[in-house]
Amino acid sequence: MIPYVPIAMTMATAPRRGGGRRHAPRDALGGGADRCEAGRGSMRHRRAVGLAWVVILLFAQGCFGASPPPPSTAGELPAGTAIRNAPTLTPTGMVRAGASAPGASPVASPAATEPRLGLDPPAAAPRSGSPRASAQPASPTARGQEATIGQVQGDGAFSPLLDRAVRVEGVVTADFQAVAAPARGFFVQEPSDAGNGARATPGRAGANRSTGIFVFQGERAAPEVRVGDLVSVVGAVREHNGRTEIDISLPVGALSVRSSGNPLPRPIELRPQPDEAQSRRYYEGLEGMLVSLPQSIAVGPTAASGEFSVVRADSGLTRVFAGDPRGAGARVAVDDEAGREARYEVTVGDRIDGIVGPLDYTAGGYRIQQLPEVRLLVRPADHPLPLVMPAGPGEFTVASFNLEDFFAPADGPDRAAPCDRVAGGEPCRGRLTASDYTLKLGKAALALRDALGAPTLVAVQEVESLAVLNALVARPELAPFDYGAVLLEGPDPRGGNVGLLYRRDRVTIERATQRNACTTGAYGFADADARCASRGDGRLDGHLLAARPPLVVSLTVRDAAGAVEWPLTLIVGHFTARGGEPEAGASAARRAEEARLVAGLVNEIVAADPNAAALVLGDLNDTLASEPLRVLTTVAPLRPLTLDVPEPGRYSVILDGQSQALDHILVTANLRGALAGATFAHLNADYPAGRARDPSFFRVSDRDPAVARFRLAP
Repeated sequence: MIPYVPIAMTMATAPRRGGGRRHAPRDALGGGADRCEAGRGSMRHRRAVGLAWVVILLFAQGCFGASPPPPSTAGELPAGTAIRNAPTLTPTGMVRAGASAPGASPVASPAATEPRLGLDPPAAAPRSGSPRASAQPASPTARGQEATIGQVQGDGAFSPLLDRAVRVEGVVTADFQAVAAPARGFFVQEPSDAGNGARATPGRAGANRSTGIFVFQGERAAPEVRVGDLVSVVGAVREHNGRTEIDISLPVGALSVRSSGNPLPRPIELRPQPDEAQSRRYYEGLEGMLVSLPQSIAVGPTAASGEFSVVRADSGLTRVFAGDPRGAGARVAVDDEAGREARYEVTVGDRIDGIVGPLDYTAGGYRIQQLPEVRLLVRPADHPLPLVMPAGPGEFTVASFNLEDFFAPADGPDRAAPCDRVAGGEPCRGRLTASDYTLKLGKAALALRDALGAPTLVAVQEVESLAVLNALVARPELAPFDYGAVLLEGPDPRGGNVGLLYRRDRVTIERATQRNACTTGAYGFADADARCASRGDGRLDGHLLAARPPLVVSLTVRDAAGAVEWPLTLIVGHFTARGGEPEAGASAARRAEEARLVAGLVNEIVAADPNAAALVLGDLNDTLASEPLRVLTTVAPLRPLTLDVPEPGRYSVILDGQSQALDHILVTANLRGALAGATFAHLNADYPAGRARDPSFFRVSDRDPAVARFRLAP
């Protein structure tokens, strides 16, 4: 039995110990990162400073050797592909005789010595607009083991030349020297795949060898490269966050431009397999190479980080559901790390032509870094308006709505803005301004009125305070519905809480309390304010289980005429976030324990009154097949209404291109008999994050609200 820790608060804002709003990472106590895009932080490469041993290794392994012969011109980009600063192409993709690329440099003399990092190639005029001048002292001449890019990549997940100094040559296929992420550098590829006869079927035995690679420059000064340059690179072979790369950021790294205006290797058209494991093996053989998807369909919208997910247009899929083996491996992520010109605002269902770029590996997955030189053709999909009909005279409606970081912008003596700084020194996602807050209030009010039909009861999550809810219900859009609000603050370090909006013409609140439990589970707790005594003896040996404690509200709902009343108990929850970890991770175990806490509350209610009507609703951060949902439906007499939603619309969020239902409404048996319908109002998950900046109700959050309609018995 979990020892409950009562929190005696009724419909009031409880002061937080230590005062004020704390906006630490959600993982610090119990949030965990709700947004998978948080994992993208690994793309801003934080590299260890202690690399002296690698420098020594570079010198120890350096060797002299003849330059490899000029590359073959087989396998160029097809005609008509627009590449900025690349050579003019003939209908066959070859460089026109006598033509030179804009800004091309002369070919280096065969007798020239290896240039030093930060210097232009010997016998070449300095290039204008170079991002770094070579004002720093010259580096020692660096030499490495002669190798092809294919030999560096090898046939497996890790390079057989890991931590060795190598010298390779390749054609620049994508230039990221002017951007900060995924890291300053560029992609190079062997100019011909003639030596790899199995290239047509990468990922299979004998063919799993990429001939492209990322060159990490970091903060080192280096010659400016352009797409189409043939370059010579000396550096250390590294595996950084799973990506094989050549690191020239060390003092002994070297880079020289041998020639310009070279034709690019022809992009390989991706044909991923439905099975995710097979697709990962397939992608491993293409890492760093130019790839393409001529025609595709978006299955994940553009995130705030700039990436979206697609499947091939001929895959037979228009949506990929989590856990469905038919399409997990068919997803392809497309990213915009090449800059603003590579960013597109994509909605699920859009048809996209022309995706092309190097296949990168960042943030734990493969993705195409879209070339900014190649413009995509995006044909928008038709989406019906997600409108829920208002409750009829003898009905009431209930919704669960995660409002995603609904914070007020004001700072004060006891208040810290959500984006001052978070623990660990990481910068926040963006500072919330007064205009941001006003926009969000307006979007949320429109969503409640127009998309959800002004529900009788709305359970909300990720709201800072009662003051924020009162500001929302005071909006003119909601004035005709006379909403009231309930919110009790909990111990979440970020200040996110659960609450309830209710229509005062239809609902009377009897009591509102929080319930929590003391756990000794090893869930990575860090907040000293969350300590508790698991045995009730005063010895602080545990932590409060829930960062956002369940809000238990006893109320009476009535019909429009006031002739029929029905007592209800709502339990509003927001379970610990998954944070991108595997299903069996620590957060999953903690959510299962939170589910036992809530199931125990339901059993208390039913034990006191076998005919009691109870609802559990909120952002439970897990699917129907998960252990927490199994606990709720087996330990307590609850049924999830998600099962009543038709399968094509059974989702509340899209993560990594996979649609899934993480927000739920569960009811006891007597409410199940009164159910008139259940749905998800799809006004957020399918739409790009950029729509959060427009005045419509779309993308007010990243979650779609769950809505249920019930009949009031006469």
